[in-house]
Amino acid sequence: MSSKIVDPEVTEEEAVEEQVNESLEALAIEDEVEEEVIQAQDEPELPKKFQGKSSNEIAEAYENLEKELGRKGQEIGELRKLTDSYLQTQISSQAETTTTSEPADFYDNPEQAVRQIIDNHPRFKEMKEQNEKQSASLTAQQLEKAHPDFQEVISDGGFQEWVNGSKIRQRLYKEADSYDFDAADELLTNWKERQMISKTQK
Repeated sequence: MSSKIVDPEVTEEEAVEEQVNESLEALAIEDEVEEEVIQAQDEPELPKKFQGKSSNEIAEAYENLEKELGRKGQEIGELRKLTDSYLQTQISSQAETTTTSEPADFYDNPEQAVRQIIDNHPRFKEMKEQNEKQSASLTAQQLEKAHPDFQEVISDGGFQEWVNGSKIRQRLYKEADSYDFDAADELLTNWKERQMISKTQK
């Protein structure tokens, strides 16, 4: 009859080996857990609006944001240029008004000082405007009598070309525009005579 004798050294080695394997497995699991915890701590949590979206959607949103930022930057640059030019014109116009509006010294040049005071007086300015209006209406009435069709003639493209063809006619036109009846009459009469001649030649 054979007896079953268990070698005590073999079972102890197996038990030790099992314990070592178990402890190694436990260490490996702990290392994995630690790595996952460290990775979770390193990666920042996504904002709520990006959670559940793919990386392509997030990249597209970022590109759109960059484009919008670039457009806004360009608008701000244009607005800065515009405000700079506006401020430059304001500064230059203020400089001009301060140099021209300085009153002349009464003791050095009394005539100029008195003329400036009169020209800048509100009542004088008002009278000047009324006088211009009256002369404009008077010239218009005279032109209506002498040339009833003067509005049509002035708006005619051929008349405008004819006026621009000569410096003297341009000067007369400017004078007529400043309510000079004689200049307007001269221009309109010459134009009509020229038109009559060209019609008879045809």
